[in-house]
Formats: sequence, C-alpha cells, structure tokens
Amino acid sequence: MQKDLYDRLVKRARFSHDLFVRRPCFWWPELRASEDLNKLFVSSDATWADLAFCEDISRFKKREEAREFVAQIEGPWDRRHVAYNSKFKYAPRSRFAL
Repeated sequence: MQKDLYDRLVKRARFSHDLFVRRPCFWWPELRASEDLNKLFVSSDATWADLAFCEDISRFKKREEAREFVAQIEGPWDRRHVAYNSKFKYAPRSRFAL
C-alpha cells in the first residue's frame, strides 16, 4: 500500500495498544465505514478475500481451508475457525460445525 494512502485513509483506524498485539491491527468497522476507502475499492477490480481467522494459529486462512466450530460462549461471535492441524486433537469434537 502506498504510504500516502495509508496515512490518509488507514492510519487513523489502527489499534494503538501494542501491549496487547505485536502486529499492526485495525478497527474493522472504522475501515469499512470509510467512504474514501469504499470508493477506492469499488473503482478497482479488487474483490474482498474470503478469509477466516484461525484461533489455533492466530492467522487468517482462506475460509475453505479453515474448519468452523461453535465456541462455548453466548452471542453473535460463537462461530470460530481453526486451521485444523491433523497432528493435534481438538476437543470436544461435538463443537465443530457440520
């Protein structure tokens, strides 16, 4: 990304608590609500990547490569994903979505 675009459109949405995260993180709702970013996106031939955040590796993977499970929490964020490495045993298996 060009530095001027970052400074003008993205930098203000950065999560500034480096104590909690070591890598740059951003407030997604703020980025998504940016009219200028949306105009740039619509005027390009880009498409949003279909990614899922994998809890077991703390990274994003293509959604079709991730495995969805139901977390033991209430609310709208109960669907989670893992990379699902066959070397590990994930439990309880009943939490995985079919």
